[in-house]
Amino acid sequence: MVIFGGMNSACTPWLFAIAGMWLACQAAPPSSIPPQAEGLPGLPLLLRDSSLIDHVAIDSGGIRLYASAADRAADRPEVIIYPDEYPLTAQLLRSLPWDSATNLCLRKGRDRWPRRFEAPPPMPAPSPDSSQPLRGLRVALDPGHIAANPETAEIEGKLVRIQASAATGGRPIAFNEAQLTLATARMVRDQLEALGAKVYLTRDAPGVGALGLTFATWKTEGTLDSLLDAAIAAGDLRPAEAHIWRYQTADKDLMARWFLPQDLKERARRIAAFRPHLTFIIHYNIHSPNWERRDGEHILPPGDANYSMAFVPGSFLPGELSASEDRIALLRLLLTPDLARSVRLSDHFIRASQQHTGVAPVDSSIRLVYLDKFSLPAGPAGVYARNLTLTRLIPGPLCYGESLCQDYLPEALALSVPDTVAGDLPAPRRVAEVAAAYVATARAYAARWF
Repeated sequence: MVIFGGMNSACTPWLFAIAGMWLACQAAPPSSIPPQAEGLPGLPLLLRDSSLIDHVAIDSGGIRLYASAADRAADRPEVIIYPDEYPLTAQLLRSLPWDSATNLCLRKGRDRWPRRFEAPPPMPAPSPDSSQPLRGLRVALDPGHIAANPETAEIEGKLVRIQASAATGGRPIAFNEAQLTLATARMVRDQLEALGAKVYLTRDAPGVGALGLTFATWKTEGTLDSLLDAAIAAGDLRPAEAHIWRYQTADKDLMARWFLPQDLKERARRIAAFRPHLTFIIHYNIHSPNWERRDGEHILPPGDANYSMAFVPGSFLPGELSASEDRIALLRLLLTPDLARSVRLSDHFIRASQQHTGVAPVDSSIRLVYLDKFSLPAGPAGVYARNLTLTRLIPGPLCYGESLCQDYLPEALALSVPDTVAGDLPAPRRVAEVAAAYVATARAYAARWF
């Protein structure tokens, strides 16, 4: 139960009341773990660049967030969390979607939480039995990407094509990562539910994202206009620029700049509303140096590298704490065990992937720009901190899995043959082995940490 009362004059009662009503309608949140005190040892894995320390100060007086280096120099924090408020704040940030959490903390500002503002009770742990070893476990699955056909997959940049050759048995290879991730998620869901888990998918229809729209529908039903109008009102876009976006921009750029960011944030919001014990973000990789060797028709040469990896929150880069929502996400990662638990979950995933698919974690001898420049090793082999939209905005333990390289010729051959089904979706048998790794990960994590 959340009790409201004793608010000082700087507080906004309606906002706290809304938060309380929202929480009252949800499952109870995860139990809190006493947060780290001074120093908060997760900070080095969270911030990849030392300049970002201008946005946060941590000492015996609490945690202070700053919108800019100038605000830090003048000691004008936008939010202060006092040490005795750590447990309550951690509970709230793990219980609310990113937008609600941001609004709540900004309304609080430098004041204290209302005097009788109570944290919700802990989330019940899974209650396994002999027939349902995952009974009560709440798992969110996000099947990466969205395209349902080659045309949209080309726009999204997720269509894999390899030219016919003797190595391919004389047949051209073409498939779409979004269909692979959806098939994988459906298989994982069915197996987890059979074991007693409650499972949520952010999307379950080909071509339709968390917004409930295809990209084609999104372009015509007014959402783009609303986004552009909001950007103009906020001073982020000039009317002439909005005109170009509306009438003169290629679909590929529209999808990357407006549709996908909105859809990803909606996925994060829906996952937070579901209140999972753990989240799997399901992807398949491509060896990026090989991707750069595509020809003018975007046809790949057969790849010769195969590996798995997993991402967890962290590794914020310069400029990636410029928005309030991102600073509040950092606050959650400082106050909760989400980062440490994500590393554990992802370590289980890498081990299970090698066992079920035969694919080893990426070796440090393989130089990849996004690992070298944008990520930080999180400890276990193949596990890296990387500040992606979903690793940043989803509360709770998560694993952003990249199971194998689709362009590796043996994988490409296997992934291009739809010789089984996931519900009504044709799928290659290879994804069943990937799905088995996710299921094994959930079982191992639940057995070890609950």
